[in-house]
Amino acid sequence: MADIVSSMRIFVRVVETGSFTAVVKENNVTAAQVSRAVTALEQQLQTVVLHRTTRHLSVTEPGGRFYERAKAILAAIDSATDEARSADFAAAETRGRVVGTIMSGLVLGILLSRPISSFIAAQFGWRAVFGFGAVVMTLVTVLLALTLPGLGVFGLVGTGVLLDFAVQMNLVLGQREIYLLDPKSRNRLNSIYMTSVFVGGAAGSAIASTLYRHGGWTWVGVVGMLFPLLALSRFLFAGKPAQ
Repeated sequence: MADIVSSMRIFVRVVETGSFTAVVKENNVTAAQVSRAVTALEQQLQTVVLHRTTRHLSVTEPGGRFYERAKAILAAIDSATDEARSADFAAAETRGRVVGTIMSGLVLGILLSRPISSFIAAQFGWRAVFGFGAVVMTLVTVLLALTLPGLGVFGLVGTGVLLDFAVQMNLVLGQREIYLLDPKSRNRLNSIYMTSVFVGGAAGSAIASTLYRHGGWTWVGVVGMLFPLLALSRFLFAGKPAQ
């Protein structure tokens, strides 16, 4: 199931960007991995969803219909994930109100984004849609800066950027080491590596939710530091493996 959802996400982004290259850059994966994800999806569906050549990429009729359904399914999955997280973080006495507020906002955003963007594109061109989106995000940022206490917004944004940078750098360095190994075993090793990355991410999310319920952000931060420290200790003191 997880593989199908991942393939659906990649397919949707390929359709929206019109390019394998853009999806490769977004997800820090190889073009071969994107191609395999689309191929796996086609095998599951038993139909062709994309016509691919070296210079051209187009969506087939079944692919177009599946794209619309897949986009709605992924939006529902993301909404359910956000709902679960908000319920976990909210106090028991306010949990219903928090979940209702978040789900109302998510559903309204999903329902209104397409007609509003279509209207703007029809009246002012597609570039205006991106301009309007940038203005809205700027207003949201200003609103958060005015309503959240102190420098919390900048601290959270900076922390998020640094964490994401560290995770992506670790991923890239790991793949670099894999591609320096024997070409015959490279694909298998890369598959194992990427699987471990996603399994680790899922396990980390589950552990973080439990820790937050019992110890708040302090426990999440402490345990979050322990894992990279253990990995660093293994790297520094275990020595290099035999070649």
